Amino acid sequence: TLPAYANVFADVSEDAWYAGYVQAAYDSGLIAGSDGMFRPDDQITREEIAKIIVGAYESTGQSITASADALSAYADGADTADWAREWMEKALAAGFLQGTEEGKLLPKSDATRAQAAVMVSRMLDAIEQ
Repeated sequence: TLPAYANVFADVSEDAWYAGYVQAAYDSGLIAGSDGMFRPDDQITREEIAKIIVGAYESTGQSITASADALSAYADGADTADWAREWMEKALAAGFLQGTEEGKLLPKSDATRAQAAVMVSRMLDAIEQ
């Protein structure tokens, strides 16, 4: 069962169909929001999904050791937000996230459903190992 929504975000109504899911993700540390907002209708960026995927993986008791210079191997690695650096480095180290054929990470680009599915699948494969 889902937890009752505790109004942690100003833009999520307690009667929204997804409110319990947002609360569960918040309670587990998978999401934090920004400026008191969850922004439920926004697209998700690759750096945001990296945080969720890595957080979900680590919530199983697994850990990931990331290389601090992993982002420098990509043409746009420096474009990664400060808050997302650790998550992106861990997602790369675990193989959940890979760069494009052009050697870019596209951290601020919206993640496609296909990219999200691939990242989730890679994370689930890692849990099963």
